[in-house]
Amino acid sequence: MRYELFGVYPEQGQWRWAEQRAQNAIVNYELYRDQYETIYSLDEYFGLIKQEEGRELDFVRLGPDHTVQYYVPPRNYTILSDVWMDLRTSGRLTEFPHEKHEELVKRMVQWLTNRHDIILDSFAGSGTTAHAVLALNKEDGGNRRFVLIECEDYVDSITAERVRRVVKGVPSARDESLKAGLGGAFSYFRLGAPLRKETLLEPSNLPSYEKLAGYIFFTATGEEFEPDKVRQDRWFIGRSRIYDVF
Repeated sequence: MRYELFGVYPEQGQWRWAEQRAQNAIVNYELYRDQYETIYSLDEYFGLIKQEEGRELDFVRLGPDHTVQYYVPPRNYTILSDVWMDLRTSGRLTEFPHEKHEELVKRMVQWLTNRHDIILDSFAGSGTTAHAVLALNKEDGGNRRFVLIECEDYVDSITAERVRRVVKGVPSARDESLKAGLGGAFSYFRLGAPLRKETLLEPSNLPSYEKLAGYIFFTATGEEFEPDKVRQDRWFIGRSRIYDVF
């Protein structure tokens, strides 16, 4: 348990691991640093290998202060503080009466998700969840995505409009990050009447060409349908990133 590691030989005490384990841990960390550091945090990479291969990797490195640093795996739980006096909880970006502040939702997203997760908000309200996800992605380079659902009449004028402004920017905003915009993109869909196969071909239930085209296009590609691209005389429905759909 006493050997040279990163050019250091302990005159007193000993290393935590046997020499071969330490050498393997160095190789593991170098592989992570060279190939995966820009994609995953070390905790995420540890969890990915454990999930996919059933192995718990060791990592050791020489820290910036020239001390040997051993990786401590994350626990499967975190004790969270319920004292959030440092956060603003109410937002003021829209006319929504119960708007949450993006700082509040951003902390929840940051603590409970990884950088490549999908965050679902079934009651989108003013769109704070989208704002928080986009802000956090900009901060840490993550690729989180969001799905917002809202059934009220204000969905376009408040919910979607807030997300548009957050993405593109608002020159008159006091917040510097909102002036330039946070970047990113989103697709906005409005659900129509369901198409049921058992009644689809009944004359009274036949959808318009455009509605049926939209249903087929989204089912085939998962992308947003653009009605103005339809060319019914050529049976052309639209163009996705990969396919022309007819």
